[in-house]
Amino acid sequence: MSYRELYCSKSTGFLNLNISYNDAEFIVLGVPLDSTSSYIPGARFGPDSIRRASINIETYDYTTGFDVRESKLADIGDIDVDYSSIDLTLDKITKVLSEILTDRKKPIILGGEHTITLGVCRAVKPQMMICFDAHLDLREEYAGARISHATFMRRVFEEGIVEKTLFIGTRAVSREESKFMKKISGHRVITAKEVYEKDSPSIIKIIEEEISSYPHVYISIDMDVLEPAVAPSVGNPEPGGLSYNFVSEVIEKLDGVLIGVDLTEVTPLYNIDITSIYAAKLIFKAISSMSKSKTRIRR
Repeated sequence: MSYRELYCSKSTGFLNLNISYNDAEFIVLGVPLDSTSSYIPGARFGPDSIRRASINIETYDYTTGFDVRESKLADIGDIDVDYSSIDLTLDKITKVLSEILTDRKKPIILGGEHTITLGVCRAVKPQMMICFDAHLDLREEYAGARISHATFMRRVFEEGIVEKTLFIGTRAVSREESKFMKKISGHRVITAKEVYEKDSPSIIKIIEEEISSYPHVYISIDMDVLEPAVAPSVGNPEPGGLSYNFVSEVIEKLDGVLIGVDLTEVTPLYNIDITSIYAAKLIFKAISSMSKSKTRIRR
């Protein structure tokens, strides 16, 4: 029995496509984890809300000419979250995702709280990762926990999983995290303020320079990176966020190098699917970029 059969339960399918696992190029995996939420809970309902949105919005992108419904995509359902142990859940994520990568599929992970990215990174081991996030998530511990939505990137760095990380949209950082970032090298922060003060082409050029020496890029999207006035249903909203159009443009520029994506922190109980619609559209954009990439993680 495979890990995906052992640890996953069926759910509403993303895009409601009827494609088998073996025939798929892209694999959607939901992780409804909501264990360490510190402000607005409900991220456990994110995966299904994003799936529902994907079924009810336009799939054709007139700017690129790509229709995501034409992609070979299979949804294998949700990880069976173990709420007695976040470590067990992270281990399940790593095992299922490692199996997906061994089968040469491109992963799309729907959260769930951002902590899931630790389990994802342990499987993917990306050389280059872009984190779209209002926060750095680099605290040593938070509310007495060393593994949480506010600390998981510290664990990623400690384990040496990622060679380089580019944070985009940062605007809420603790003094502890600021000091930590100054001590380490090889990583870069582009704040939301920088994005607003410079024109979009200038920021895009910086991003292209940062990733230019890497053959593939993995992206992690915390939906609080967006301005909460337009995408309010997130776990920890912060004013001064990025626009959907800018984030979408960055993802579009990753044509040919993007090999996977996770999207987290949608808490859909607090509005009528607006944030989930933005989330689904960003996933559509990522699939478009990945569909043009021949690069896959080799096992």
